[in-house]
Amino acid sequence: LCCFCFPEDEFLFSSDICLTKVGPWYGEHLADPAEMIHSIDRIIELAPPRIVSSHIHEIVESPLPRLVEFKQRIEKREERIYQHLLNHPSDIHSLAAANLIYRAHPTNYVVFWEKLMLLKHLERIEALGMVKQADEIYFGV
Repeated sequence: LCCFCFPEDEFLFSSDICLTKVGPWYGEHLADPAEMIHSIDRIIELAPPRIVSSHIHEIVESPLPRLVEFKQRIEKREERIYQHLLNHPSDIHSLAAANLIYRAHPTNYVVFWEKLMLLKHLERIEALGMVKQADEIYFGV
């Protein structure tokens, strides 16, 4: 992620950290939820008084609470995935149908993004030993 900080103007352009209700989005091939968390933490450390992103036409004043909540969404998504898999071993299609990232799938694009983001979380929590995979079925351990 690329952000531009203008300390003399007390302003940060946050690019893709958009602070919208549907974010964070890390469905791009090279995106990584851990890197998104790290980037958000770095912005929090900077404590900019104002933020604007490339996705919304809003200047967010006093953005620290929104940044913290935005970061926590990633962690909450991961926890929902893990809890779901403890009780319901699933393939990627069943996981996407459970709406663990997005509450609704109004288009096929959103289903596609849900699956991409699920795969990123699964890779991450599998590396932590929380999830195992056998024959394309994921289950919590």
